[in-house]
Amino acid sequence: DINMVATLADDGKTAILKIVNPVDDNKSVTISIPDAMKFEKPTLTLVAPDSLHQRNTMDNPKSILPKEGKIRINKHTLNFEMPPYSCGVIRIGLN
Repeated sequence: DINMVATLADDGKTAILKIVNPVDDNKSVTISIPDAMKFEKPTLTLVAPDSLHQRNTMDNPKSILPKEGKIRINKHTLNFEMPPYSCGVIRIGLN
């Protein structure tokens, strides 16, 4: 159910993962990074409305805002949760 695309930033020093959870359940995601790859602590930015009907309006322009997500790191494995109907961006600095 999870859709993901990985790219490398123009500077060649940042991996960018774009993730979408298009369903109405929380999804646990695990990403394995090759052991030979050295990386900095990744960041996760999430946009997660409470429902498909939630939206920003003129009366409530901050109804849906990006927020920082939590990533659990175990050696070269990243684990995190994707809320229902959410999208996220993980940035990983590469050494």
